[in-house]
Amino acid sequence: MKFVEFYETTAEGQVLMGRVEFVNNKIQFSGLPDRFVKILHEGIIAPPIKEGRLYPKDGLLFLEGLPYEFSGSYVRASKVRERK
Repeated sequence: MKFVEFYETTAEGQVLMGRVEFVNNKIQFSGLPDRFVKILHEGIIAPPIKEGRLYPKDGLLFLEGLPYEFSGSYVRASKVRERK
């Protein structure tokens, strides 16, 4: 299983928000607030991966694009990791 973790910066430091997982060739959301999942469903922009928008239906490409879209100081996505 491949996944990306999302971290939010708070007064206490970096706090895990949740993760996006690529399981059985499908994207799954775990622990993320509903409002944030809704934003992800609207698509992300990750030019190094693909021109235009990437959506959860794009599977692994979507997962790989998350660290490019969310690299800010408030919300950050980790690099793609793999758990076997």
